[in-house]
Amino acid sequence: MEIRSVTLFCEPGGDPAEFAPFLAAARAAFPWRVQSTRVGATPFPDWLPRDRAAEGAAAFATTWRAAGADYVSLGPVGLGHDATWLDLIPDLLMAADGLFASVEIATPEGRIDIERCHAVARLIRRVSQLHPDGFGNLFLGALAGCGPGHPFLPASYHGGGPAAFAVAVEAADVALAAMSGAATLDEARARLVTCLLYTSPSPRDRTRYRMPASA
Repeated sequence: MEIRSVTLFCEPGGDPAEFAPFLAAARAAFPWRVQSTRVGATPFPDWLPRDRAAEGAAAFATTWRAAGADYVSLGPVGLGHDATWLDLIPDLLMAADGLFASVEIATPEGRIDIERCHAVARLIRRVSQLHPDGFGNLFLGALAGCGPGHPFLPASYHGGGPAAFAVAVEAADVALAAMSGAATLDEARARLVTCLLYTSPSPRDRTRYRMPASA
């Protein structure tokens, strides 16, 4: 088992330097290796200036990476946003290293937009050509039923309000062990939760950090 990421969610107007101690502490807060620290912002059409979107995205990523974040999510273009924001995404993804973005095609409530699905398919093909190896699509996601607070990029984004964080667990081995010894789904669920919460390869002190009160 490893921790794929500790993902911080906060408003884009906050000061990344205030969260630098949290990001540093997160790397040593678990008995398993933390592979990366990440930041998820609120949906970027709500705060990036359209006429300077790439410049703003680059500055945003630079300040957060200086504070200790390995990767930064600009959040999604939601179904309620103007579809013209999709045209800016390739430039945003190329504005700085480690930038992610996403586009919503279906809401958590079950609303789906077929026209948006086609637009995102065209966007995915365009983004696949940003790099010779086609790896550009790693940084773009199509969201179907994904709410805020998801720790895995590119789906990560903040729903607004106080800062929070989530832990992305890479634990297929733990899940397999929990399921293999269970007679029912309820028992498997209980065993999995117990394994994730209480299994530790070696005891160690936890580094504690309180988020800024202003966050």
